[in-house]
Amino acid sequence: MEDVESVSQRYAEKFDIERDDTWFVLKLQEEFGELIQSYLMLVGKARTKVKTAEEI
Repeated sequence: MEDVESVSQRYAEKFDIERDDTWFVLKLQEEFGELIQSYLMLVGKARTKVKTAEEI
């Protein structure tokens, strides 16, 4: 299994992104937002984006 650093490094190289402190904080915030969105869909407090309960 690849670790997060390895995946992050390849992503940055592929899209020519400088991974500085700002990028790390904002990327973490983006991922956290996606986690919150999934949780809200799971508990019925957000639109499901046409996903079934099993997909959520």
